[in-house]
Order: sequence, then C-alpha cells, then structure tokens
Amino acid sequence: MVNFFSKVFPENANNNYSGNRIALWMLIAFLALMTWRSVIHMFFEPFGLHIIANVTLLTGDPDPMPLIYRFFSVWGFAQLIFCAACWIAIFQYRSFVPLMYVFWIIESVSYTHLTLPTKA
Repeated sequence: MVNFFSKVFPENANNNYSGNRIALWMLIAFLALMTWRSVIHMFFEPFGLHIIANVTLLTGDPDPMPLIYRFFSVWGFAQLIFCAACWIAIFQYRSFVPLMYVFWIIESVSYTHLTLPTKA
C-alpha cells in the first residue's frame, strides 16, 4: 500500500516516468480520445448530445433543447480543462501519470455510479 501511494504521489514533480511505457502510451491515446470528445461536446453540442451521449430529442414550448445544449457545452469545457491538466502532466510532469490514471478512474466511477437512471 505504501508503494501505491509513493507511485501515485511522488516526492518530486518531474518529467521522470518510471512506470510501464505501454501505460503511458495508453494514457496518451485515451487522452486524445477524451480531448476530442470534449471538443465535440463544447463546440458541436447537438452531435455530442445525440450521437455520443445518446440523448433523445426533447420537444416542448418553449423549446428546451437550447438550454440542454448549453449545459453540454459547459460540460465539454469542464472536460477540456481536465484534459489540459492531463496533457500538462504528460508533457511536463510525467511523474504524475499514475495520479492522472486515478483521476480518470474516479471520474468514470462517479459518472457510472452516481448518475443512476430514474424510474418514470
């Protein structure tokens, strides 16, 4: 357990990555995908909402979709900030790569387990 914390929270923030090279390249590929997803959600809200997130089109008077699109755009911006922090870690502080993995796991678990489907 001590080794886990020493890997995730290194004593010095530097560009020396002592982990597996495949793990680093997998994070880079995953981060490229997440950055692309963030840009789609931020600038192309209808496509990100209906194609990526698979949300159905809502109708009403007044039309609720512009507000829902705006929320997804803000969510895309928040994702882009998170991706930018991860890119900084990859390019400048590679000793934080294990911490970035922990952050992505927490983000994934929080979205899958904290956003439970509601019963109609």
